[in-house]
Amino acid sequence: MGRTKVKLEFITNSRSRRITFEKRKKGLMKKAEAFKILCGVDTCVIIYPMWMSSDGPVQPKIWPPDSKEVERIVGRYQSEATDRRAKHATGLCEFFASQKKKIDAELTKGRKASWEAKYPVSDEFLRDLSEPQLQSLLSTAGDRLKQAKTRLAATEEKRMVETAAPSDRIVPSSAVDLHASNAGFMPDGVVEGGPPLEFVYQQLDQSMNIPSY
Repeated sequence: MGRTKVKLEFITNSRSRRITFEKRKKGLMKKAEAFKILCGVDTCVIIYPMWMSSDGPVQPKIWPPDSKEVERIVGRYQSEATDRRAKHATGLCEFFASQKKKIDAELTKGRKASWEAKYPVSDEFLRDLSEPQLQSLLSTAGDRLKQAKTRLAATEEKRMVETAAPSDRIVPSSAVDLHASNAGFMPDGVVEGGPPLEFVYQQLDQSMNIPSY
């Protein structure tokens, strides 16, 4: 006859529970020893008795029998667990910094897609242009770049004056008027007298007879 399958539930009979405890404890200790010998890994078993002692602290049954070896294995477990928690722990600062980084990346990607959709300049587009058309496009881009550099220099000069200490804000009478130097620029950053980029594209497309995208 085959062995009857044991139903896993609490044993209410104290005598039967004590007998089962002793048998299972010895079997578990033997398995731990075999596991250590066969696999060569650190193995530790700590079992507290099922009854309380009135003579003092209860001494658990341990394997390996050497308490120093048990302390070494437990110490290794605790140190590695602490390292794992420290490695995967994330504070509020790290969390918000990570979220900000993700949002900034998404915004940059969205701006790039919007710019490419608004100004569809690709390698195929440039390869279809003739040499005079390329020269005209290069000249327009160069003019816009010069205007942007001029605007940037004026803004930087104004910022330096505004952030200087009161004792340093001594402007000689021959100094250039910042407002006069900025007279060629409109508040939205467009150079007065210079067409906006959209208009330049329209004019360039008309002059080159290239359909708009």
